[in-house]
Amino acid sequence: MIKQPIILLFGMPRSGTTWIGKIFDSHRHTLYRHEPDTWDKINEIPLLESAGSSAKYVDFINEYVEQFVLSRRPEINGKLPFFNKAYASPMRQGLFRGSVLLSGALSVLKKDLGLPVIRPVNRHLSTNFVVVWKSIQLLGRMGVIVNSLPGCKGIHILRHPCGYITSVLSGENNKKFTSFVSASEDYPLYERLLATEQAASYGLSMDKLLTLSPEERLAWRWVLFNEKAHDDTKDNNNVMVLRYEDMCANPVETAQSCFEFSGLEWCEQTMEFLGASTRKDSDSYYSVYKNPEKAASKWRTVLSQEKIDAIKAVIAKSPIGQRYMDDF
Repeated sequence: MIKQPIILLFGMPRSGTTWIGKIFDSHRHTLYRHEPDTWDKINEIPLLESAGSSAKYVDFINEYVEQFVLSRRPEINGKLPFFNKAYASPMRQGLFRGSVLLSGALSVLKKDLGLPVIRPVNRHLSTNFVVVWKSIQLLGRMGVIVNSLPGCKGIHILRHPCGYITSVLSGENNKKFTSFVSASEDYPLYERLLATEQAASYGLSMDKLLTLSPEERLAWRWVLFNEKAHDDTKDNNNVMVLRYEDMCANPVETAQSCFEFSGLEWCEQTMEFLGASTRKDSDSYYSVYKNPEKAASKWRTVLSQEKIDAIKAVIAKSPIGQRYMDDF
């Protein structure tokens, strides 16, 4: 069993998970792992597995965490910005950062040439750190993973469905994703979503989905993934729901609340990062430096009222959607 405390930050893509992940990374005692399951995929657990099946995955999940804690993949270790850590010497931190930058430079020269990096922590010398696992792939398996890691803390990250949909469509229009299939037309995924208890409760069918607009199909995707995660974890006191918009509106207060829930003391370095990340306003699609209130409300200037009303009509049927009904 993994001995370090673990914090899970799980949410749908384009839900502010990277910024929130870096807020946790800014703590001096956290070891941040950026989407390890994107690179070392978890094929052993079905995409929408029942939380009641957790027992058979306990050993696998614990071994998986042990492996990515020791990972030297630049993609898992190298998400900027870097932060000073209490568990690593200045020399090790310098070598780690240098190895990440070198790996990145080599990958620019030739794709997929990035070298393994020096680990930011020496497990033989330090166990005084908290593992933070950020994922956009595992929301449908959140209940299984929480149950497989006793004592872990889980944060289910939500973003307003209109914000999520606007960001996904923008990314597709600007060719930011590697998939050639639009998220609203990923029908094999919708087939799996339609097999869930959540979809059955709405009487959804593929014939029905095919009559809908891309925005409405994405709204159902938002509903079904988030309801699945919420239904699987709602009775677990070690799991909380965090709205991205609340972090945008009150970054310091919300971050303090999340840290308290996760068992982390407040950190001055986090305060500095919150100030830096919210003062700037980068146009980069993946940047963590954005005007938070502008980022949270951008959908209001992009989506037509007709599309907003159509999205609202979908999520109005959902218990998890009720968290946003006053924000339309």
